[in-house]
Amino acid sequence: MSHKNPKILHRIYFDNFAPFHDPFEHYLESWSREMPDYKIMKWNMSNLNVHENAWTSTAFSANAPVFLSEYFRWKVLSEYGGVYLDADCEILNGKILHNLIEDLYSSTEYDDFFGVEEKTNGHPTAQTVGAKKGSELVLFMKALYEQNLPELWEWRERRGLIGPQLMSLFFLNKGINIKDDGFFKNIEEPTVSFRSKVYPQTYFSPKFTLLGESLDYQTAKTCVYHMFANSNVDFSGKRQLHKAREKAQTFDEYRAAIETSLKFPRRFDASWLSTNAGRQTEDGIQVEGVNGVVVHGPYATLPADQYVAKLHFTSSATSGMAEMRVTSDLGKNVLAIKRTLLPLTGEQTIVSPMFNTDVSTDNIEVVLSINGVSNITVKDVEFDIWKHQNSGASPAGSLKILHRIYFGFDGKPDQFKRYLETWAEHLPDYKIMHWDASNLPMDINPYVRKLYEEKDHAFLTDYFRWFVLREYGGTYLDADVELVNGEIFNQLIEELESSTDHEAFIGIDEMNGGWYTAHSMASKPMSDLSQFMCNVYENFGSFVAWRKKGFYFWAPQLVGLFFTNRGHHKDGMGTTPRLTTPTVVAGVKIYPQDWFSPLAPSAVTTEPFTLNAHTKNTCLCHHFACSWHDAGSKYLEYSQKSGGQANVLLADIAARVDTKRKFSATELSTSVGKRFDGGIVTNSTSGYLTYGPYINMSAGNHLVEFSLRNIMNIGDATLDIVSNMGETILLEKTKISSLEDGVFSRSVSLKGPENAVEFRIHIDELSDFSIYELNIQKI
Repeated sequence: MSHKNPKILHRIYFDNFAPFHDPFEHYLESWSREMPDYKIMKWNMSNLNVHENAWTSTAFSANAPVFLSEYFRWKVLSEYGGVYLDADCEILNGKILHNLIEDLYSSTEYDDFFGVEEKTNGHPTAQTVGAKKGSELVLFMKALYEQNLPELWEWRERRGLIGPQLMSLFFLNKGINIKDDGFFKNIEEPTVSFRSKVYPQTYFSPKFTLLGESLDYQTAKTCVYHMFANSNVDFSGKRQLHKAREKAQTFDEYRAAIETSLKFPRRFDASWLSTNAGRQTEDGIQVEGVNGVVVHGPYATLPADQYVAKLHFTSSATSGMAEMRVTSDLGKNVLAIKRTLLPLTGEQTIVSPMFNTDVSTDNIEVVLSINGVSNITVKDVEFDIWKHQNSGASPAGSLKILHRIYFGFDGKPDQFKRYLETWAEHLPDYKIMHWDASNLPMDINPYVRKLYEEKDHAFLTDYFRWFVLREYGGTYLDADVELVNGEIFNQLIEELESSTDHEAFIGIDEMNGGWYTAHSMASKPMSDLSQFMCNVYENFGSFVAWRKKGFYFWAPQLVGLFFTNRGHHKDGMGTTPRLTTPTVVAGVKIYPQDWFSPLAPSAVTTEPFTLNAHTKNTCLCHHFACSWHDAGSKYLEYSQKSGGQANVLLADIAARVDTKRKFSATELSTSVGKRFDGGIVTNSTSGYLTYGPYINMSAGNHLVEFSLRNIMNIGDATLDIVSNMGETILLEKTKISSLEDGVFSRSVSLKGPENAVEFRIHIDELSDFSIYELNIQKI
């Protein structure tokens, strides 16, 4: 189609409906000012037939002028062409808009244009549409309202049967952007799609939503400002939204208000928040005798920084429990948790632990849940930059700092946030310091420069963990460390703060080997251990090339070098094997395995990490994510699918370990048997019919069951249970007898955790049966 620009701007406002007075007339002034050569056609009940079809009649009867406009915009465009603008649209630059309209009418490629409301959602701007008469999109939309939608009236808002969503249906029918439901997501430049030209957000929608905080404005492109008045939405009880709609600020006024509102601290009136269990009052959100979610919102955007959130109350309950969560991504990412017993003391305020936004983050939400609370009123939510609340340093002499280093060079989301939640939950008064390439000295020495160049996050962290402890003191924890018991861990820190016999502490990774938990340790600033370890890496030199290949170049093993140099267990490379009680060596307190590393390496291929040291002392749990291992590593593979993976908490692993563990005969070894039909069959030869599977087991009572089949003669068959490659006898040889349904069972009691446990069945020449299954269950 080729037409001459009719120079028409269409505006629809039905002043026969409440609020009667047109609150957007000042926007209309910009239409005349910016487009003086254009005719403004004002449409209302005087020149439109509100009973034109079933849809309009229903909208009229329901006092829904917005949904009258939903139809009539397409009708007037189909008859006159030109440009339709919602009444709450301000024209910012008439020259740019005029050029877009001229391009439309001179083009043979497309017959209409619109923009997107917001870049990532790609919803069409039904509030700004230009079209030639006969545009297929316009005729499609007009027909929808006339023929298809009247019977779906009750679903218009609940099912998204409104302009932007319905426009996407046109493109879905053409097979366009099917994976995005017909929307035009993340477009950067204008694009023509089935005779429609689609403009990026910046052209017609510099602000998204009524109180949108971020502005997509470019002086050479932005020509229309849509206020998003949402006149069809009832804002009663939401004072801030209601006031914003009443003000109907111009774009310049809104930009000035945004500049002021984005300063910190930022407060959001409770009327701007949502509630499930409460009700809106003049004082805020009030709850009386109901449990549940009191507040959720305000879905704010926070630039990259460190923050605290605060909930302010006008009245606080005398008893009960309150939980405050700060989340992003619609609750998927928990940034901070604070649980509080009521009543509140001092200021009527709950303050979250510090949380970090690595990049500008949208949809930050504060959720307040209550239990056992009789009456409470929430006044507002506040966000403030953490350094406004704190000087940046911990109180003098305090070691209540948790250091977390996460470089994220691969650009993937932080997979360990679930563990980070436990840090804030168990130690809410500790300062969590987040470190990465933006705030660490990446040119401090050759080791750092080399690994930064190679983007080797794991071995960079190996140095910087000691660097931050040397400079600041406190606790370093690997990102894949879970905090299990904050009360116990806090006692260790307070003891370290006051101690005169040790200036650092560390744990044991695995009891028998006696290597150290470089994933979890604490130190006073400039401790002997932190200085020594920094010096090791600063002089690492050419060994960098062997860092992944040499076992003794890994972080836990290098800590042994410190103890060797201080004269501890030189023949054992500075290790502390079989440690059962905390001990101080060279100014460092060493804690047994169960304190920080209840999961441990087993050296068994089928189960390289097992839970073998979970006790009442356990306050940390390292989950062995093995993110630095190369693809194909048995450890990496196992950590991604079993006990060490990044989305499992210790409680879940412990629950799984305490359930039945099943091994088929194919997982056991044999000296004298034959494998047949999934089992191990005797072969008229004496010896070990089965042995294995070399697993780690925790302390306690265990029931062991072997399933036998094809039993002709038990002979002189016996079972014994050993560990440590046969050096430790856990169950003396017991004759196999008293079978019940082919199952032989015995119980074994372990006083402590045991490694590489094997279950051995010894037979003689007369034995004639087969083994099919081994089951082990903690009882």
